[in-house]
Amino acid sequence: MRFGIACENGLLLSLRVICEKNYRPAGDTVLQYDSQQAQWISSHPDPQIQKMAECYLESYLSRKTQSVVDSTSSTDE
Repeated sequence: MRFGIACENGLLLSLRVICEKNYRPAGDTVLQYDSQQAQWISSHPDPQIQKMAECYLESYLSRKTQSVVDSTSSTDE
């Protein structure tokens, strides 16, 4: 499994999920998440892959928030 943000338009995030088999692409899906509502608009049919996507998104949003905090605190000094 590989995960990545495909598109971010305001409050809507598109998360691309790429499945691999024998080191080759074996399919891909795009999941959508509404940041304002804090809910998935579309989710993966496999609950295990959906959970991995949720973990990836949580980590992404955490890094993004930390980056904003870091840049704000460095300009305040």
